[in-house]
Parts: sequence; structure tokens; C-alpha cells
Amino acid sequence: MATKTAYALLLLPLLASLAHAAPKAGVPCSLGKLHVAQLLTDDDTVDANQRYQLVLDGKVSPAFAEQSFADDTLTEVKTAQCQYRSQVFAVDFGSPYYKGFAIRYNARAKAMERIDFAEKALPAYLVNAADNFTVVMPNEEAGVTSKYIAYSYNGQAPAQSEKQYLDALPPHAKALR
Repeated sequence: MATKTAYALLLLPLLASLAHAAPKAGVPCSLGKLHVAQLLTDDDTVDANQRYQLVLDGKVSPAFAEQSFADDTLTEVKTAQCQYRSQVFAVDFGSPYYKGFAIRYNARAKAMERIDFAEKALPAYLVNAADNFTVVMPNEEAGVTSKYIAYSYNGQAPAQSEKQYLDALPPHAKALR
């Protein structure tokens, strides 16, 4: 246990410097104290049947549970951002949609939190407060007059992210690059 902690402490400065670099898939993202997320693309994945894999604290799992390497629905990486101690990742999901997720470690809840989304616009804002984890994107849905679409973590399974239509940005929303 002490050895793992020592290695993690040695890696923190490196991870902090990477968090300020132009993020891309494959670059480790510090989610806070000793918690790291990394996205692997089909060139780097451990399992050849998975197009995208997520490495969370050293554990490898499919980034998208229903996606296999043989299925070309998910193609080009459109955003892979490490900001505000969160990782936001999205891929082209077939015109005109993007599919992705945001993930963070909530120190108060002592748990990883994940928001899954599929929309016509990429996330433009993130709320990463102790009691609120939300991704916000411009609304591009026809027939809906709200300015934004927001997905919030609701304390349940990732697939249970709550979708809302908003006319204004939520409090504490920070712009993503």
C-alpha cells in the first residue's frame, strides 16, 4: 500500500502538468487526489473488441458498454478535455450526433461520478461543484426553444443522467475549451 501511495505521489506533478496541456485521448487526466482517468482509443486498447476503453485508477473497462470494435458507429474523437478535475470525452456518433461522457471523483461522496450524453452539440460548459456535476451544451434540437441542454449526475447509475432544458446557464458553469 505504501509503495502505491509513493508512486502516486511521484506522478502527481506530471499529471498536473498534463492537465494544463492540450488534452487528447490517451493522456492521463487527474481527477483529484490519487484518482486518474485515461481514455484509450482502438490503437491503444487492451481488449481488441473494444473501440474505446476507460482506465480509471488503473482498472480498464469499456468506455461505452454497448460499443464493439467491429461497429463503426462511433468514429472520430471530437473532444477529450481534462479540465476542472474532470474528464469530458465525446466521439462522432453518426451524423448529426455526438456521444460522450463526463467523469469526476467527488471527494465529499468518496465516489466516481459519471454523466452520459448523446446530443447534436458538444459540451460547452461544466459545473463541478461538490453538490452539482453537470455538463451543458447549446440546444440544437428542432422545436425546442430552450437555449441549453444540461445533463446532471443524479447519484445513480451512469445511464440515469438527468437531461434538462435551460434558458440560462446554471450557477458556477465554467466554459470548456
